[in-house]
Amino acid sequence: MPSVKITCFADEISHDLVEQMDVLQQEGITHLELRNVWGKNVLDLSDEELKKVREAAEARGFAISSIGSPLGKYPVVNDFAPQLEGLQRGIRAAS
Repeated sequence: MPSVKITCFADEISHDLVEQMDVLQQEGITHLELRNVWGKNVLDLSDEELKKVREAAEARGFAISSIGSPLGKYPVVNDFAPQLEGLQRGIRAAS
């Protein structure tokens, strides 16, 4: 029988990843949607910061179910190149 995984945008809890995971763990939630951490959107995190997020999540048994980005929140008349660059950063972050 299929199961449903409860997940949330943990940045609604705190900007600090440890605090986010503390609260999720207390609630029995093992999946988080990565949108903002340490005051930055996931697309703005450096490779080193993404590595720290991944290692911290794995160490505590968390899975990252999705990433939240500002992609698509720009007027259609704006240059599309930044959207494509953001998409590439999002793909790197997810992998």
